[in-house]
Amino acid sequence: MGGISIVPSNGDKSLSGNTQKALFLTEAAIPPQTPSMPFMDYLRAAPLPHLTALKTVALGLGVDVWLSEASALLRPLLAAAAGWVVLLCQADALCRYHEYLRLRRMLERYGFHPRIFTPMLGSRCQRDAALLAARKTGHLEAAWAMLRAHGYRAYHLIPDSVRRDPHTLLRPAFWRTTLLPRRRSRGRNSTVFDLRQRQNT
Repeated sequence: MGGISIVPSNGDKSLSGNTQKALFLTEAAIPPQTPSMPFMDYLRAAPLPHLTALKTVALGLGVDVWLSEASALLRPLLAAAAGWVVLLCQADALCRYHEYLRLRRMLERYGFHPRIFTPMLGSRCQRDAALLAARKTGHLEAAWAMLRAHGYRAYHLIPDSVRRDPHTLLRPAFWRTTLLPRRRSRGRNSTVFDLRQRQNT
């Protein structure tokens, strides 16, 4: 019976032998695909942005009640700030949902491969979207094994780039790639091209 190897294809030998064995999932162990519910998928693809938006709304309502006797200028400013945070959270959630849909289509077409998941490892929100796509296509165990092999755990919330350099949050490039992810290249060096070549061989 065939299997799906999720050991990195770049020839990285840094993983131990036991880890590499754990990263091999037989086809018999892959559960069937789960049905899709678009609205629930939208919520599950980006739980952190949605939760942050809800907390911001709750906090804003509490502060508004507390400042009910405050000046007419302060309350609109706080409302605008809260609305801006909610807008950013929903923009982030929408981008993660589109990434989830793209990744799900790739998994359904090509099956699990580390090169599909590698671009999604940089942030918790992207990993959540990737895990949902893996769950929907029956590759959740393989996806979790790959995340553990790279050292990621559920409590890792801060994006890798921000952890390395907190000033990344002040750079427009960070927000551009977060809220406006560009379509992956379809050139000869792209992941899609490589997987198609493997599929035809």
